[in-house]
Amino acid sequence: MFRKDNDIIMGFLVFLLFGLLVPFNGANAESDIFLNPFSIMGPDTTTLSSSHGTFTVRTDNANCIYTEFMPDTSVDCDSIVFVQTCKISFWDGSKWVAKKPGDIWSGWWYRDGDTTADTTFVDHVFCEKDPNYNGDDPQDIGKKGSSGSSKMTFLRLPSAGTATPATMDDSPHMPDGAFPSGTSKVKMEFEVAAICADDGKVLGSFNWEYNRNKGDAGKGVDSVTTTGSAPDTVSGGFTAAKDTFVTNHKDSTGTIYCPEKAICDSLYKAIMDAVGEIFGYLPTSPSAGEIVTAQYTITNAGFEELHDVTVGFTLNGLKVDETMIPMLLPGEFQQVGFSFVAEEGDNVAQCLADYYGDYEEFDEHNNNAVQVIQVSGSSAVPIFNRFVLTVLILGLILTAALVIKKRVDVKA
Repeated sequence: MFRKDNDIIMGFLVFLLFGLLVPFNGANAESDIFLNPFSIMGPDTTTLSSSHGTFTVRTDNANCIYTEFMPDTSVDCDSIVFVQTCKISFWDGSKWVAKKPGDIWSGWWYRDGDTTADTTFVDHVFCEKDPNYNGDDPQDIGKKGSSGSSKMTFLRLPSAGTATPATMDDSPHMPDGAFPSGTSKVKMEFEVAAICADDGKVLGSFNWEYNRNKGDAGKGVDSVTTTGSAPDTVSGGFTAAKDTFVTNHKDSTGTIYCPEKAICDSLYKAIMDAVGEIFGYLPTSPSAGEIVTAQYTITNAGFEELHDVTVGFTLNGLKVDETMIPMLLPGEFQQVGFSFVAEEGDNVAQCLADYYGDYEEFDEHNNNAVQVIQVSGSSAVPIFNRFVLTVLILGLILTAALVIKKRVDVKA
């Protein structure tokens, strides 16, 4: 359980703001080559057989547990996986009190939606799509098993191959800081089932526990609680938790998806919001032919820094310019604008913050600001220019007349 949590720490650091994925254990992530710690630490091995195969479970004094399931010759299955459920309880001095994961630690909130009324849940980490501990999700740990051969059927010949065991491992740890107030012991009750992913058939199951007293120097102790043989069935609590997980991880079309990611996306979007607003334009009464500057204010209305915010500008529906705002702190704003030659009639000038949609925002409809700038047909500038030209011409005529008069006076 906690071993799996460690595999995705770096992938979800962006959600640390919400306390999502800081695990309690310090186990290493699984690599392509599985390093079995029990070969060094000296395993305590338990063997349990069901009607379809054998579990080999090894525990040690370092809170690690390693499980294999080897199918027997009665099994015809290409993909054997494990599903593990968990229930967490604390001793309050007189009784065991079961707790939902999110009530123990806020970072486990994503498990609460998959937790049944008796607080049993499928052991999974953030954004797993299937309930399998060693399935196809990138966060999964262990290897899928296979019967290695197929039974003879009318349409299919048996395929050659050697049976391979399904494997998984776990390293639970409940540190002192996670104990609810007034409690002194923790108990995690696990149920593991080997399942043929081809048809969903249960091939066997067993139970194990993790126990730790608050204040102990060690990380706790794992122990197998099933004795004798492994049952071919699972408990009602296991079935309810698995069914809850499967239901919650399918959308309205029946497609498997990650519901907690959708929740996180909405949370993250809720803190991102760039707002574009009209600031005005100059000159305030433009005429055709004048240079007009349309101005806007871009505000970071969210709770997270915005970086490299592109602001695009359009005039009458056509993009004419863009600018970049390097950074906007939460609540900070910056004025931007662009200039154009005014044409007679309505000039529709618009700005759009986050022009290329780099940010997913809580409100994607407040990024733009549009102002209609009405421009008159007669221009003050041309009138002024004609006046100046007239004065210049009259000045030149007067100057020429004076020069001619002066020359005539000189000759006389």
